[in-house]
Amino acid sequence: MPVGPENKPETEVVGTQAALPQRLREPATQSHALGRELRTRTGHADSVSALAVTPDGQRAVSASSDKTLKVWDLASGRELCTLQGHTDAVLGVAVSGDGRLAVSASADQTLKVWEVESGRELRTLQGHTDAVLGVAVSGDGRLAVSASADQTLKVWEVESGRELRTLQGHTEAVLGVAVSGDGRLAVSASADHTLKVWEVESERELRSLQGHSNVVRGVAVSGDGRLAVSASFDHTLKVWELASGRELRTLTGHSGYVNSVAVTPDGQWAVSASADGTLKVWELDIQASGQKATSGVESGLMEFASVLAHAVDTFGSRERADAWFRRPNPRLRDRTPLEMLETDTGRRTVEELLVQIDEGMFV
Repeated sequence: MPVGPENKPETEVVGTQAALPQRLREPATQSHALGRELRTRTGHADSVSALAVTPDGQRAVSASSDKTLKVWDLASGRELCTLQGHTDAVLGVAVSGDGRLAVSASADQTLKVWEVESGRELRTLQGHTDAVLGVAVSGDGRLAVSASADQTLKVWEVESGRELRTLQGHTEAVLGVAVSGDGRLAVSASADHTLKVWEVESERELRSLQGHSNVVRGVAVSGDGRLAVSASFDHTLKVWELASGRELRTLTGHSGYVNSVAVTPDGQWAVSASADGTLKVWELDIQASGQKATSGVESGLMEFASVLAHAVDTFGSRERADAWFRRPNPRLRDRTPLEMLETDTGRRTVEELLVQIDEGMFV
């Protein structure tokens, strides 16, 4: 049956702490009115399992159980090309930061790299031993991280198709993955009810995020890498602070499985999709809920703004302070001050680093 204004699915929008922006509260006569359906396009022969939009907002790439992907022009709704090559359902897709490449994940246990403009298949990434359920691409397009039913994640070099490393630690299928904007961290969502935060370059599991009471189906990371938002079959979403692994809040309101979540680039809003037939929009303004929201260095050291401020003041610039935070030192057993703060959150550590800055150590 065609989808039209009379029979389209219900779309619901809620805010957790404050009213929606004015533009979302304007009458339905406006072209950007909330929930207004602009167009419907058909083309896939089976269910659409995933969608990615190029950063410029010009193109969308859809993944389907019909074993194909399709590239669409968003302004006109026109289908531009079909990407064929997988031998089983395509379950995930991600687009590079420049919009040039798409990476697809499939039940055929492979990933494929495609040129969006031409639809040409560039290479196949092989290594998983079960269905590949999700994929994320670093902001610079250099790395892809895949999530699989084989309980692992794999890190790939997109340009060459080379498998760089395997991330192991989950005890059930890994259902989703998100990567921080700088490509340093990956966050995985699993059927084992947990999320895990990984340091991509070292393969190190930094922390496990526990709190959901059912399968964690999806995850998204804010643009600055401070927050992760998880979607679960327990009907909730959770907001996490990545630097500490702390659960900041639980978002309740869905009456069915929450299947996916996306976060706006500025980290202010999350959008969730649920088996209850609704979408919900959530406000993630951490300052509104009393949480500290300072910029800090990009790993999210909001707790230690005093250390950063002191380092900037002492070293004369933010760049030199950032370099100091990242420089390994024998006095810290070859750890960096950044790693020291991430693994030891006590006030004693903060005071020790403040003293060492004053004494000119590690500079």
